[in-house]
Amino acid sequence: MGNIHGRFEPSNSTDKALLIGSHMDTVIDAGMYDGALGIICSISAMKVLRVTGKLQRLTRPVEVRKFSSVSRLILLFFQLKFNSVVTMLSA
Repeated sequence: MGNIHGRFEPSNSTDKALLIGSHMDTVIDAGMYDGALGIICSISAMKVLRVTGKLQRLTRPVEVRKFSSVSRLILLFFQLKFNSVVTMLSA
C-alpha cells in the first residue's frame, strides 16, 4: 500500500494546509505518536471535530497523511521546507 491522504478544505480559504499524520513503519527510539498511532490519532482528531460540529469552523485546510515509510516523510519535509519539487514515488 502506498501513501494515502485526505483533505478538509474550508470554504474561501487561501491559507496553507496543516498536515497531520505519520508513517506506517515504526522506528527504534521514536516518539509517542510514531507509526500507526500517529495516523489513528490524526483521523480520530478530525472525527471529533466533525462529530462535535467544529470542523466547519476551521479556517485553514487540514490534510491527514499516511506514509508507507519514513523515507517518504523525509521527502515531503524537504519539499515543504525548501519549496522544491520532489517526486514521491508510490510503493
